[in-house]
Amino acid sequence: MHNLTNRNVIQMDSEHSSYLQFRRLLEYPGLFHMITLKPWDVGTLSTWEKKEETARNTIKEIAEELQTDEQAFVRPCQTHSDHIRRIGEGERGIYPDFLADTDGLVTDVPGTALLLGFGDCTPLLFYDPVQKAIANIHSGWRGTLARIGSKAVTRMQEEFGSRPEDLICCIGPHIRSCHFEVDEDVYRMFAEGFSDFADFETFVRRDAARNKYFIDTTAINTEMLRLAGLKEENIIDSEVCTVCESSLCHSYRAEKAASGRMAAVIGIRKPE
Repeated sequence: MHNLTNRNVIQMDSEHSSYLQFRRLLEYPGLFHMITLKPWDVGTLSTWEKKEETARNTIKEIAEELQTDEQAFVRPCQTHSDHIRRIGEGERGIYPDFLADTDGLVTDVPGTALLLGFGDCTPLLFYDPVQKAIANIHSGWRGTLARIGSKAVTRMQEEFGSRPEDLICCIGPHIRSCHFEVDEDVYRMFAEGFSDFADFETFVRRDAARNKYFIDTTAINTEMLRLAGLKEENIIDSEVCTVCESSLCHSYRAEKAASGRMAAVIGIRKPE
């Protein structure tokens, strides 16, 4: 069977499904995390009524695999915004009303599992090993344009006193420049939105014959995080494209409306 293990991630196989873990985050025993692969499917808010049983079973199996409480999970109503919310003690639930219109979660509460869904957009998992704080960020192309990644760094500074140089950010599987093809209108939005990047055009490949553009959001997010103060060695890329690997990854670009959603999960263990 095809395996996505590489220098930065390890593919783990369980009796239920397979999933990815970052080698770097596995260095911290007080942390748990995973990026789910097929056949696990956590669905979306719009498919919740149809897929609730499948999604809840997936979450139950994720909890079992991560050896955490099924009631520890909190999942926001993602809308491709740049809104980030802090999760406090006892704030839990799948699509709770208080997490409407939310695409990023931060917390320092042990026993909390932050879960977001992805089907080509970029998962950004943050960990501050000094302040013992985490973030789970959904950065689609709109979120990337809104710089939700750098806003997460700022939010962790404000909420937990995090120092950017201490933060680790792991970039999960997402649609990469080989498949992120856009028209001129979206290209212009990126060109204007990142006009402060001295070498922005190096993040774009143009197909002049078709007047299409291929944008490297991986490189853009990496540069954004570097400018926010993260050390280059603390920005770790999964190096997995969801479209190239759509046999294992859910991909909206590859599967359209039939696509499910991968879960990105990160949490802090309760002390024993």
